[in-house]
Amino acid sequence: MIDSTDMFKKLATIKFRVFGQYSGFTLVDVLVGLAMASVVMVAITSLFTAVGRSYTIQNVAADVQQVTRAGVEHMTQNIRMAGLDPFGGAGAEIKEFSADKIHFTLDRCDVPIGSDGCGLPDGDVDDKFENVAYQWAPGERKLKLILYEGAKTESLIDNVSNLNFTYLDGDNGVPATAADIRTVIITLTVEDLAARGEKIERTYSARVRCRNLGL
Repeated sequence: MIDSTDMFKKLATIKFRVFGQYSGFTLVDVLVGLAMASVVMVAITSLFTAVGRSYTIQNVAADVQQVTRAGVEHMTQNIRMAGLDPFGGAGAEIKEFSADKIHFTLDRCDVPIGSDGCGLPDGDVDDKFENVAYQWAPGERKLKLILYEGAKTESLIDNVSNLNFTYLDGDNGVPATAADIRTVIITLTVEDLAARGEKIERTYSARVRCRNLGL
């Protein structure tokens, strides 16, 4: 007859041998696990760093592009009106022109300097916003708006790495004098720094027909 007590002892011994042999991790197992976990953590960290860097670069690039376009559009709207002289006696003209500066007058307002509003042309160029220049200041890296009505200078855009005005006459040639200018090509470059000092640069150009010149 089989003794039940001996049977349970044998079963317990078998279970101990089967399960006890594999009940823990060896030092090698632990080291391998730690190495794998480290590799995974490095990969995850690199992924998040790359995503964050890409997001920052894209944001800076979008901002630089928007600022560059806004600056060119601002200049385009005003330069297009250079020489506006509805009554024919205001003497509106382009007064100075160079690669980094354009200075012009126009008759578009009858409101005195320092007053609110603008109004209508009145036959002179002595009123508000009628004596205007755009100039690049390389040392300050700024695009400046100069209002000669009171020697007032405003910084329109920062981080300007280049501004170039190209002038064409009626035959798309090089104008001999300011009176020969019919078209102005504006090229503006703005740059800024993104993550890790990476430079983001955008250039925007516009061809402006000065429709009030030569009339």
